[in-house]
Amino acid sequence: MANRLDISDVPIEIQGHNARQDLASVSIIQQQNQEYLLLLSFESDVFFNVKRSLQPEAYEGMRKEQQLVVDFEHFPLMFFKLLQACVNEPQTHACIMVVEEEMTLHVVCRMEHKIVELLSVSMELLDEQEQKEMVNHKFMELKQRMKAFELKINQMSSMYRGGKTPSLFGKDLTANNNNNHHHHHHGSGNGKHHSNSSTPSTTTNNFIHHNTSKRGGKG
Repeated sequence: MANRLDISDVPIEIQGHNARQDLASVSIIQQQNQEYLLLLSFESDVFFNVKRSLQPEAYEGMRKEQQLVVDFEHFPLMFFKLLQACVNEPQTHACIMVVEEEMTLHVVCRMEHKIVELLSVSMELLDEQEQKEMVNHKFMELKQRMKAFELKINQMSSMYRGGKTPSLFGKDLTANNNNNHHHHHHGSGNGKHHSNSSTPSTTTNNFIHHNTSKRGGKG
């Protein structure tokens, strides 16, 4: 695998403390000492960041207990594909983070008659230094997005003041005026411009699971 795999906007149902539906960014990072670092950060709480350092010995215990069929080397890709399924197929796949005395991330498949657990990984909070670094990273990302947004607003404002309506508003006055000049020699020249600029809203399917206490062993 590459040195790291990243996936964002993973829908996660948090159960237990501060239960809610949330979106997470997940990173799977290959360390130099035959170790994979799993990092999860959540959209609604900048200070809620969790991790798991997974070594070959610990994974072997997970593999036997949860009857996993992939070896340690291929675990990151398996985990990544499961998260992709939670993003792309929320009707059948879901992530559940149980936050109690211990924290465990469960990936489940919702079948017609039952919920099947595909993977279970125990997690822990970042230490103080890691937390500071993660929060600073999130702040810098937010700052960059705000800067890009402000630049876009300034460009739109300049176009509007210059007599050009941005295509974002569904009109192009210059094109309309040219059409009116060629096709209407008399009259008011009320050319019509049709725009399909509506964007369908996106919703995250929520699952309520009643059988979390019956899941398999934790990783």
